[in-house]
Amino acid sequence: MNTLLKGRLFKWDSQKGFGFIKPEDGSENIFIHISDFKDKSYRPIIGEVIIYKIGKGRDNRKKAVDAYSERKKLHHIGNINIQKNKIKRNSFGRKVILLVLLGIFILFSGVLQRFKPENNVPRMEQKIYKDTTDTKDIDEFLKEQDKFIAEHTVKKTTVKHIKREPIRKEIKRSCDRRQYCSQMRSCAEAKYFLNHCPGVKMDGDRDGIPCESQWCGH
Repeated sequence: MNTLLKGRLFKWDSQKGFGFIKPEDGSENIFIHISDFKDKSYRPIIGEVIIYKIGKGRDNRKKAVDAYSERKKLHHIGNINIQKNKIKRNSFGRKVILLVLLGIFILFSGVLQRFKPENNVPRMEQKIYKDTTDTKDIDEFLKEQDKFIAEHTVKKTTVKHIKREPIRKEIKRSCDRRQYCSQMRSCAEAKYFLNHCPGVKMDGDRDGIPCESQWCGH
C-alpha cells in the first residue's frame, strides 16, 4: 500500500528501538521499528505525529514503513541551520581561546626575558665594567710613571723640566667610577685613586693612607 497515513506515536521503547502508532482514522494500532524511518539518525518522541505507509514484516504482520515525523519534516531545515550556527560559534570560541593563550605566552616570555641574570645587572655597573676593561692596566701605568721619573732624576733634571701635562691627561683617562676599597686590586691602585680620582671613599681616618685594613695596612 503506497498511501501515506498519519498517526500519533503513543508508545516507544528507545532501548529496543520500536513502538506503536495510533492511526488518525481510528484503525488498529500499528507497529513501527526504528529501521523503518527514512532518516536513520532520527529518534522519535512519544506524542508526535508520524507519516508512514503500510508494509509487512518478516512475520507478515502489518507495520509502518517509509516513516518520517511531521515535526522532522517541518523543522529539519531549521535544525540543520541551528547545528551550523553551533559549529560556527564553537569554531569562533576556539579561535578566541587560542588567541588568548598566545597572548599569555608572549607576555610570559617577555617577563622571563626581563628576569634573565644578564639583564639584571644595573646599567651603571655595566658601564663601569666596560670602562675598567678598556683602560690601561693601572699597575702598569704606575710602573711606567715611576720609571719615567727615575730616569729624569738620574740625569739631575728638576721636576720643573719634566712635562707633566701629558701625564695628567693619562691619569684623567685612567679614573673610572670605582670608589671603595672592595673595588681595588692593590695598595698602589688604591693610592692612585685616592690621589687622582675625585669622590673616592677609601680614607676614613683621613691620614692619607687608603684601604689600611684591606691593602695598605702596616
